[in-house]
Order: sequence, then structure tokens, then C-alpha cells
Amino acid sequence: MGIEPRLEAVGNSWDLYHETGVERYLLLESLTLEDLEKLKIVIEKPLKLAEFTTTVNISDVRIKDLLACAFEGGFNYWGTISDYKMDKDVDVLPEEDTYYHISQRLPLIPGCKVIIEELEDTKKQYSLTREDLVRGLAVMSSKYPRHFADFIAENEDAVTGDVFLQCCLFGEVI
Repeated sequence: MGIEPRLEAVGNSWDLYHETGVERYLLLESLTLEDLEKLKIVIEKPLKLAEFTTTVNISDVRIKDLLACAFEGGFNYWGTISDYKMDKDVDVLPEEDTYYHISQRLPLIPGCKVIIEELEDTKKQYSLTREDLVRGLAVMSSKYPRHFADFIAENEDAVTGDVFLQCCLFGEVI
């Protein structure tokens, strides 16, 4: 059983591992036809990656932080908050949670939502609910892992907030 051909980047060069050993090529070096054939074998082989699934617990506070990034500058180029809706069963918002603006607290409460309106001529409206937030996190983690990683590392900004909000409302960045 032989070694699987593979390429590995090493600084300003790459190493080609194959049956007979390792060859190092500088990125600027001209390649022969034989070299290109070796590369073709490696490049055309499907990459076998191990897949892992993990669960990440995200607190409501972190979601509020991400919504703050969206609402305080991330989405203002395409939308605005036009209304807040609460089920009649919801009397008041918890008093201990007054640090965050209502737009960041309300969508986390079951039966409540924030209404987002497009700035375009259509003025189309979207509801942001707790279910949308959960779906948005799943979409962001799978389709936009760089932004999700920034969020997990507590390095989120207005762009991260905008990506998250679009994932919640549209299922993708549009």
C-alpha cells in the first residue's frame, strides 16, 4: 500500500508527497510537463477531510451583543427597525435586563418580534423572532464560518452583525 499523493504549502513553496518521496517546488519556479502531470493527479483526487460535529452553547447575552452590532450600524445601509410586536400574554420585559435596547431583547422572548423594513422603494417588512435567531446562527455557522468564528471569539463587529441578521431573515447574505 503506497502513500496518497498530496500537496502541502510550505512558505513560498509547496511540497508534493508521492510514492517515491517528497519534491519541493518554489512557487516562482517553472514547472515541467512531468511536474504538471504529478500535480494533476493530486489536484484531481478528491480531498478526504475528517468531519466533526460539535455543539456550541450560546447565551442570550451573546445574541444581544450580535444584534447590537447589526442594529447599531451593520444593517443601516439596507434596512431599519420599523416596529416592535409583543403577544398579549407578554406583560412587561424583565427589569433586570435594561442594559440592552429593546430591539436586542425583544426577539429573544417567545411571542415577540422586531419588524425590519427594507429601505428600498418596496418597503418590504420582515419579522425577527427567536426562531429566526436560532436558524440564523445555524446558517451563519455553516455558510459563513469566518464570521461565525469571529462571533465565537468575541471579535464580532458591524459586518458580523449584518451577516447574522441577513442569515436570520433571508437564509443567506444577499
